[in-house]
Amino acid sequence: MIEEMNKEMTKVLRSLKSEGHWYFDPDVGNFDKELLNNPDFMFNAVLVDNWVIEYAHPDLLNDKDFIRKCLAVSHIVYEHISDELKEDRELALFALEKDASVISYFIDDFKSEREIAKKAILQNGAFLEYVDEDLQSDKDFVMAAVKRCGHAVQYADEDLRCDRDIVLAAVSQDGDALEYVDEELRGDKEIVIKAVSRGYRALQYADAELQDDLDVVMAAVMYDGDAIEYASKKMKSNKEIAMTAVTISSRAIEHFDKSIRNDKDIAIAAVIRNGRSLQYLSKEMRNDRDVVKLAVVDTGSALEYASKELRADKEIVFIAISNDYDALDYADKSLKSDEMMLKWKDIIEN
Repeated sequence: MIEEMNKEMTKVLRSLKSEGHWYFDPDVGNFDKELLNNPDFMFNAVLVDNWVIEYAHPDLLNDKDFIRKCLAVSHIVYEHISDELKEDRELALFALEKDASVISYFIDDFKSEREIAKKAILQNGAFLEYVDEDLQSDKDFVMAAVKRCGHAVQYADEDLRCDRDIVLAAVSQDGDALEYVDEELRGDKEIVIKAVSRGYRALQYADAELQDDLDVVMAAVMYDGDAIEYASKKMKSNKEIAMTAVTISSRAIEHFDKSIRNDKDIAIAAVIRNGRSLQYLSKEMRNDRDVVKLAVVDTGSALEYASKELRADKEIVFIAISNDYDALDYADKSLKSDEMMLKWKDIIEN
């Protein structure tokens, strides 16, 4: 009987490994449900697939030794333990050490206990979401959380989302945390500059007046040129901002005003950064030989965005296919069958 049972357990575990979680559903009837109350079998099943713990017999889900052993394998187990074991402080602390996300399944008493809650936020400040409201309104506690995860500020008490110290700490850790702070502080220049220096998307959450501020926008594009997408129309026409942005980001030019995309100095800087930026330039710049030549020097396939006239320029096409032999596909049809071009493509390709 024992030998037969061992064979059955081995068969089920192999099937679990090959077929996946669905195989273990007792309602499907793939195996004897008695196995769900076998601690050795269930532990081995958890080793194969952590999620099968949800099918364990209630007696096992109330067995502290068994649960502790399983928790050492995966924190997922904690969600499914008995209500009685969820009141066990020692077990909660053990689970917390393994993975602080288990705090979301803690009873309210543990979520309000400072020692337990602090262990969670010190692992990940975002777990401020699950602690008691009293702790979410405690400045020292919230400060510890946002210093580890700026986004945690969204779970702080409303008064603390208006607190300058808390907000400055949050955006210093993650600029995008600016999204969750009080509207008045999104108009604070120091805070916004700190935010855009930690995450360029933060500029979209800044007050409109600061999206039109040269210092703020410059700080944002110096972090990532793509920040210009969230700047004011005036800033999108600023050549100084544009020159900084296009040398940092290959796509920044896309978001600038037409006057900037028609500026040769900017165009040259953009295609030197990435030849494919040619696609975002004005029609005039895509017909400028100097600009297009620099674009295909960087990226042969940028020939695709050159003017029809320059796609028929032998020198331009020659440079393009030297960098990418497939660039000949974008050349004028008069050159696609050109003997010299085909020979050169063959040399480059092989």
